[in-house]
Amino acid sequence: MKKKLKIAVVILISVMFSLFLLFNDELHNNTLERTEPDNLTSTDYIKLESGEEVEQVISINRNTGYLKDIEVILINLSEETNDDILNVKILKDGKAAKEVNFSIEEAQAGEWVSIPIGKTLYPGREYGIEFSIQDNNESEAPYLVTQEVEDASPYHIQLLLNGESLDKSVAISYNFYDVIPFAIRLIASILCLIIACGIIYFIFRKKDTVENSQKILRDVNCDLMRVICMVFVIAIHAERAFIKSTFVEVVFNTLFFTCNGMFYMLSGRFNLQKEFSAKEDYKRYFSNKAVTILFPYILMTILLSLWDMLDNGTWDGAVSFIRGTYISLMNTNASLHLWFMYPLIGMLLGAPFMAKMLRSMSEWELNILFGIGIAWNIVKIYLTLDMGVGFSYSGWMLSEWMMLFFVGYYCSRIINNSNKKYLYLFGLLGFVVTVLGKYFIPDRYYNSTDLAVAYIVFTMAFYIFWDREISIKNEFVKRAICFVAKYSFLIYMLHWNVLYKITPKIVTVQATLHNWLMRIFTTLIISLFLSIILDSLIISPIQRILRRKSAN
Repeated sequence: MKKKLKIAVVILISVMFSLFLLFNDELHNNTLERTEPDNLTSTDYIKLESGEEVEQVISINRNTGYLKDIEVILINLSEETNDDILNVKILKDGKAAKEVNFSIEEAQAGEWVSIPIGKTLYPGREYGIEFSIQDNNESEAPYLVTQEVEDASPYHIQLLLNGESLDKSVAISYNFYDVIPFAIRLIASILCLIIACGIIYFIFRKKDTVENSQKILRDVNCDLMRVICMVFVIAIHAERAFIKSTFVEVVFNTLFFTCNGMFYMLSGRFNLQKEFSAKEDYKRYFSNKAVTILFPYILMTILLSLWDMLDNGTWDGAVSFIRGTYISLMNTNASLHLWFMYPLIGMLLGAPFMAKMLRSMSEWELNILFGIGIAWNIVKIYLTLDMGVGFSYSGWMLSEWMMLFFVGYYCSRIINNSNKKYLYLFGLLGFVVTVLGKYFIPDRYYNSTDLAVAYIVFTMAFYIFWDREISIKNEFVKRAICFVAKYSFLIYMLHWNVLYKITPKIVTVQATLHNWLMRIFTTLIISLFLSIILDSLIISPIQRILRRKSAN
């Protein structure tokens, strides 16, 4: 437990410092001058009518800049305008990249009002700031006062009204910051993480026994897949507004959604290979699943429900909390990221009996079973749903996600070095079919990235590639992978709340690739840290008690 806490502290400190280097955009303050309100004249005013737009075009001539906030003066305010909304849009290359709404009720007539923006601006892009008034009372709209700043190098500011340049002086205040180039900060962050890895290496210096070494060699590829799938899950849930191309989005989804099928395949691989011949085998299996899967799931549902209620301000007493948690556990978890648990629980309950059947089957019988499963999905999806025809048949034992659960076992017994090349070939074909189907007929290509046959085959090939083709030699890397994978279940349950409730306070959501990557990285690290703490202080101690009781 002490080792886990040491590692958690090292990870947290190193990551927080790395994030500081990467996203502390306020390192050099270059606030531009503004005209004081008393010095403004009537010629400086722009009357902004309801529905009318005033746009600023900003050109960046050198280093990345950080637009912290915009300050404006609103005059001609009255009680009729109190309910109006000033809408500010940050445009990038003519498209909205960020939007802020400001309630005019918070403004005092004739005084500067600060509207927080928090947007990083990059060279080579054309940015605009668009103002508009949402008039809720059909009253005379207030005047928007802005300031044109001279000698604003490296920023050139041009004020446009309805696309035409204004020949009058207007008043606007921009709080800009020069930013240390991202490449330099990235290098410094990587060095920080390398140092952290070195510290963790010394924590791990104690040599493993032969048994532990064999365990690492046996499980490292599966643990690597767990880590990769966990990153894919976070990547899918993280907003990715930087992707503008529909085709790129389709390729992204086709690749990253393999995480769902691979998680089920890993579960089927291990649970369907177990041997059940005596009562003790069943007792050991079900008690183990209750302790390692069901207990953490119920506990995390309780904690996440409490977190959501407190964060949303919907706490209404213990009775309401218990009822809401029970509803989440039995039903509403399916509408969020925990939907994965609903099929998995049923699979694990039936696994001992299915395992006994599968272990007694020959390879040609497994091929027949697999073939029927593929044929079932071809008829269900390609020959009915994709053609606008309903499919009412049910009862097939490998329907829905159970097919992927079985495929995990099937691959471990059937796919070998001599036939995997054919799987890779069909997997590549499945990838192409999926991309083309999602791109050209997205409204008529059902289950495209989960249960469609082309995608199942692609997921199988992707799974086999990571399982058979990747060989990790470095012992420290093996230990690190196995360490992170140990907490993949908890990370999976925590990441949604971390991504949407904690990460935005550290990494501002922006439509850039490196920002998306940093949100994934930040969410993964914080989720790992919280998982280590929860496991060390709550889950593992209770699990040890439950195991002792089940053994007795």
